[in-house]
Amino acid sequence: MSAEIWNAIAVVKDPRVQGRIDYPLGLILLVSLYATISGCDDWEQIEDYANIHSEDLRNLYTKLSGKELKVSRMPTHDTFNHVFQVIDPKEFLEVYKKFIISIYETLTGKTIAIDGKTPRGIKQTANSHPSHIVSAYCTDHHFVIDHINREVKGHELSSILDLIKLLFLENNTVTIDAAGTYVEVIEMILSKGGNFVLPVKGNQKKLLEFIEKEFREYRGNTVSADTQEDIGHGRVEKRTVYCITEIKTDDDIDGCMQKWKGVKTLVKIVREVYKKADKSTRIETVYYITNLIDPKEINRAIRAHWGIENNLHRSLDVLLNEDHSQKSNHNVVENFHIMSLLALFIIKEISKQRGISMNRTRKLCGYSSPSKLLVN
Repeated sequence: MSAEIWNAIAVVKDPRVQGRIDYPLGLILLVSLYATISGCDDWEQIEDYANIHSEDLRNLYTKLSGKELKVSRMPTHDTFNHVFQVIDPKEFLEVYKKFIISIYETLTGKTIAIDGKTPRGIKQTANSHPSHIVSAYCTDHHFVIDHINREVKGHELSSILDLIKLLFLENNTVTIDAAGTYVEVIEMILSKGGNFVLPVKGNQKKLLEFIEKEFREYRGNTVSADTQEDIGHGRVEKRTVYCITEIKTDDDIDGCMQKWKGVKTLVKIVREVYKKADKSTRIETVYYITNLIDPKEINRAIRAHWGIENNLHRSLDVLLNEDHSQKSNHNVVENFHIMSLLALFIIKEISKQRGISMNRTRKLCGYSSPSKLLVN
């Protein structure tokens, strides 16, 4: 995999002044990636990794690039920080996306979960605002397809719409939390040939009241159901999905459903969670709207949405320590986030190939020399 990774990062443009560069951009990105995979999460740790594996990294760089390094020392932490400040995040993101596409050429019939995250470890300054990154995550293959980075949270709807514009959605199903349950979102998804499964909560009060009434005052509408059960982590979770596909609007006095064009199914999902430790049971009811009809497919999409929280956000926070990474520059935050996405993807691939946990995989990477780390 080393050659494929090198081919991806080697095309990143170096914005530094030519003729005054001691360390090639390819070397800095290569070292940063290998260090991140191996457990480093700040510039000082990356510098330490570079010095410990100096000879092996030099040989690996020469092998991959076909060029000899002219300097005898590895870059310092200030050099790594400076480079991540000046790289164009949009270009770096395109490099990441091309690498992913080279591995997964076709994305159709998949579930794409959209969600936002503000890294909690960002340093606040008088002139800066926290970065809020809204990501589109392929729940089937566990990688980020694309993202939008904004400096201020609070405009998530516009970020969601801008992100959807970038996505290939033909025959794919989009899931979002309640921040995405808007007519404009549905219209854009449908215009791109996609499907949607969206929760209905208090931010769409009239719609929620209408759906609750439909299920409460069942009037012969076609109701279908599907039940799935998960067992693990000391609990049993049972999810039952009820679907109304023949929506009666004769008593829709407010004309609520008229504006929600494209909605074919009203969904009620009941979650029963039994905890073995205290033998308690918690029951939760949530409502959704969708253009899908099959209850099994709807249930799978709703379940899959949690993948962006458990397999992406949690992995970035717990495995790669992103929330404790103290960075303030906007470019640095986004560029290192992209590097972390690439590292996370590689860790998952190694974990899958070797049949071991991601945590064990990362520790194993930390014990390995760089030249042996990504050998197929």
